[in-house]
Amino acid sequence: YYDLMHTVIVAGSLWLLGLVQMSRVYHYIRGPHMITLYVIIAMMEVLDRLATAFGQDALDSLYWTTRSSPRAFFRVGVFFFVTLAYVSLHALLLFVHLTTINVAMNSADHGLITLLISNNFNEIKVSVFKKFDTKNLFQLACSDIVERFKLSLFMGLLLCLNVCQAADAAGALASTGQQAGLILLGELLADWLKHAFITKFNHINPLVYGE
Repeated sequence: YYDLMHTVIVAGSLWLLGLVQMSRVYHYIRGPHMITLYVIIAMMEVLDRLATAFGQDALDSLYWTTRSSPRAFFRVGVFFFVTLAYVSLHALLLFVHLTTINVAMNSADHGLITLLISNNFNEIKVSVFKKFDTKNLFQLACSDIVERFKLSLFMGLLLCLNVCQAADAAGALASTGQQAGLILLGELLADWLKHAFITKFNHINPLVYGE
């Protein structure tokens, strides 16, 4: 039952995304001022983290309800529709986030790209002076891994999209690849500095990452 409901949830969210026209969303987001786009991207990142936290609870609740009370159809149905609604809304949220980054990368001036890269270094200010132990450090490392995967996936999708839509495929590949590389490099550098200072200020042996 649980695997079948997972399949339906994925299919339902994909069907909903298929109803959204990226070109229309792209031009709608393209209208605001550069700073407004920066605020939108920052909001998308915050909402993504909140949605992820809620989604873990929703999926766990659906799993345990299915395992413990498979014949409680009403209860299982409630958790199923809640999880379906969550996955669909989170998918739309990530779609808007991806489109906003695409607008930033294709803007005439690349000032927003600089803001996006500098936004990664705000994580250092937020995290570096907090008290951490090995358990918190593990959770932070897992969060960084997920964030890197999502950003790499976004950059790969935008690279394919821009190359396929451009008249000059080679030029689009070079331009988009350079911007994607800078964004990923900024993310890696920010994470490296963040963990370096966290381990220094909290007197944590770096060998703990091996564990």
